[in-house]
Amino acid sequence: MTNTNMLINGFGKMITERLNDGWDGHLLTFMFKPIGGSYRSINRRMEWELERVYAKSLTRIIKDSRLYSQIDKLPLWIACPDYPVPKGEADRQALRDVTINDGRHMHCVAAIPPCSRLKEDLATHLDHNQSHYVTSDCSLWRIHAVQITHDADYVNGYVFKALKRGRIVGEDILILPRSKSEM
Repeated sequence: MTNTNMLINGFGKMITERLNDGWDGHLLTFMFKPIGGSYRSINRRMEWELERVYAKSLTRIIKDSRLYSQIDKLPLWIACPDYPVPKGEADRQALRDVTINDGRHMHCVAAIPPCSRLKEDLATHLDHNQSHYVTSDCSLWRIHAVQITHDADYVNGYVFKALKRGRIVGEDILILPRSKSEM
């Protein structure tokens, strides 16, 4: 088994264990406005936007996320940059989605704890509150969210397809929450 497969399987196990413990899983897709700069600076800006959305959503999910007693109840987000791939005629993507930032966007598999304060699932929350997370002064264009109802392994593979294809490296993966040493 290659290091890439081990990495993908490890992340999949982290999500699957939570889903088996009653957490809700979601596939999030983050599309961005044009971001200038180098490959690294674009990636960093995209990561910063995900961190911002995570922090904003955290206040709606956990009462006080700063308490040490809440650490095991924090949502887990594992995000990976992705690029568009050629699709069949029926699945054509909007020109905007494949040209802005060379089509680069972020996929994220999110696990939300069963003790969440949300009154609805995360996908519905993000859909109803898009303007709270996607504002005129941020680099985000839109967030699309779908609840994972079955086949979490397939979703995990989908999120990490750019890693499997060698388009990105392990350091490009974003895991939230970050550890205290990374802050």
